[in-house]
Amino acid sequence: MSSRIAKHKEERGNLFVTYEEPLDIHEILKKTGDYDVVVVECMTTWLGNLFHYGRNTEEMVEKFIGSINGNEIIVSNEIGMGVIPENPITRTFVEALGRLNARIAQIADEVYFVVSGIGVKIK
Repeated sequence: MSSRIAKHKEERGNLFVTYEEPLDIHEILKKTGDYDVVVVECMTTWLGNLFHYGRNTEEMVEKFIGSINGNEIIVSNEIGMGVIPENPITRTFVEALGRLNARIAQIADEVYFVVSGIGVKIK
């Protein structure tokens, strides 16, 4: 994974400002209100970090939602369309991500579902 991250950093170069924040994304968004575009990637990883570090996910989601400036492109994954996980923590994670994605979609101007590299506008 370290080599993949290093390759990604090398490929993106210095074309744009990059913040790498595993938990407190809302703090970063406070700094980006005057940016033309902010790509926030990825909600799935962020939520996984919150679970891993034992953070209060509901509180953190509220902080994140409250910090959105309207200039963001927010990337997430849809992981709830497959088999229902047997493991309770995985099931809890899938449900939490579904709620997070729904909250973001509710306030977003546009929402796209991308399948095999093809974007389908759903809002």
